[in-house]
Amino acid sequence: MPQSIYIGDAQYAFDIVKTIYSEAGPGLPGTSQERARVAIIHKELESHLGPGNAAIEEFTLAPDAFLTLYPVLFMIAAALLNILLGQIAGISPWLTAIVALTFSILSPLLFILEFFLGYEVIDPLLPKKHSFNVMSLVINVSTG
Repeated sequence: MPQSIYIGDAQYAFDIVKTIYSEAGPGLPGTSQERARVAIIHKELESHLGPGNAAIEEFTLAPDAFLTLYPVLFMIAAALLNILLGQIAGISPWLTAIVALTFSILSPLLFILEFFLGYEVIDPLLPKKHSFNVMSLVINVSTG
């Protein structure tokens, strides 16, 4: 049976988002703005669940991995190598073709692995930052 969202609940959610935006502002993971948002959310959870019933989980991430240009750069390199096939002095056209094919395969492969399957292929090559999750430690067991 679907539950209704009451105006008071919607206003409460809106007020929390407004508080987070006005006090912490926007910011990427691993920034001081994120730490401020985490503190606000943690305080709010503890005010409803009681002290000690909300936790902050720290983890490491590479925030630029999702925005990386490696797949695009590989695609451009493959296209340029195909255009220059046989025109680069001292380099065999076969070698140019093999390198272009490798870049052509790597480009969609990296895209699929990173964006669709969520594998962290490029992450080890990029700088890391610490980020946080806020979670409830209360388990609600319903017997209905």
